[in-house]
Amino acid sequence: MHTPQEPVGLPSVRPPQQPIQQKPPVQPPVQPPVQQTNKKKKERKTLFWGVKLDVSTVLNHEEIKEHLEKHDNLVPLKEIHSTLLFVGKKENDNDKVFYEHIGKKCQLTASGFGYSSDAMALEVKSIKFIDDNKDVPSFADKQHVTVALSKGIKAMDSVKTLQGEGNINGFKEEFKLEGILWRY
Repeated sequence: MHTPQEPVGLPSVRPPQQPIQQKPPVQPPVQPPVQQTNKKKKERKTLFWGVKLDVSTVLNHEEIKEHLEKHDNLVPLKEIHSTLLFVGKKENDNDKVFYEHIGKKCQLTASGFGYSSDAMALEVKSIKFIDDNKDVPSFADKQHVTVALSKGIKAMDSVKTLQGEGNINGFKEEFKLEGILWRY
């Protein structure tokens, strides 16, 4: 049996390989030109300013936990804060004091909590910036943190538990929480 061999020293001659066919790039659909208008870009308006807190820290506080276990009609909130200024997405000169402090760490001290069949709220004694221990500005009539509500009750009504429409329990020791100044 004879097998053909290529001559020694000569380059092999092989048929050229077909180039791999590449698909043309997919062109995005043609978009109509954007029409320019005289409208200004809408700026996000502030609803309120507050100190954003970690809800798990509050719900794991022994005295709060005990109380909520006894009052199963009160449903803990998923996110909590202490309102410093309600703006309602309207112009308000008072909110200018907060812009330079957005994201700053704060320490909130709670002395106890108010409760009723409708709500539970922390009674806030003070809120201070952590870096310099200065008071955080507040325009609230009664500084508080809504912790839990009964069905159909608005968070803003939880303060009533601290204003004579509920019972107030003082904490055995002041409850200190860390949070950040936030624009909602």
